[in-house]
Amino acid sequence: MPNTPALIGEGVTAISTGSKATKEDLNIARNIFDAVGKTVVIEERYMDAVTGLSGS
Repeated sequence: MPNTPALIGEGVTAISTGSKATKEDLNIARNIFDAVGKTVVIEERYMDAVTGLSGS
């Protein structure tokens, strides 16, 4: 199923960093997801809530 907001650059992506991720890793991930909208960095413990709110 296509993600219409992402197609027009208005998507929202939540990401979290792992314990071994560097700032460079985070910047690379943000650059990738910023291509389709806004990127929000959250704590891993909130990822289930984000999935529930945004649908899967």
